[in-house]
Amino acid sequence: MLTGPQKEYLEKIPENSKADIRPWDHESAKFAKNLVKKLEEFTGLEVFWGGSLALGIQGQNDIDLYIFSEPGNFNANLPKVIPVLGEPTYVLEDKILWRVIKGGYKIDASLGSKNLKGIQNDMIFFDSLKTKPELLQEYVGLKQGDLSAREYYQKKNEFYNRVIGLE
Repeated sequence: MLTGPQKEYLEKIPENSKADIRPWDHESAKFAKNLVKKLEEFTGLEVFWGGSLALGIQGQNDIDLYIFSEPGNFNANLPKVIPVLGEPTYVLEDKILWRVIKGGYKIDASLGSKNLKGIQNDMIFFDSLKTKPELLQEYVGLKQGDLSAREYYQKKNEFYNRVIGLE
């Protein structure tokens, strides 16, 4: 089952777009580990690295990061993040987002509260896959085949919702 926002997202994906699934890449993972370390050292903030690259499985090999800060501390923490990630792409009331390329690697990062529902759900999903090999294998399985981007994201979102308990 999909949520309303997930359905809206799927409708925006061009019908002829192919899913961008690549083999896991050691160099991307090494870059991500170093980036997390640098962010933690520069900011003093907790950083959560999630996504397929962090799980060691095929995916887009993009780097998905959550940097934890309460919105009331954004003014103090944002100047610490900018030297590492550059200027943010979006500044929202409850989070700040980066969609950037650094060193040739695609980075999706957010600065926000650890208590945001979306972040909590992503952490539950990641931890479930890390601790339950059968779920990780099922996730790897849905990334197989010549899928359109729409098909892939529909399967991925349905799986995600089931794992975090939305179904």
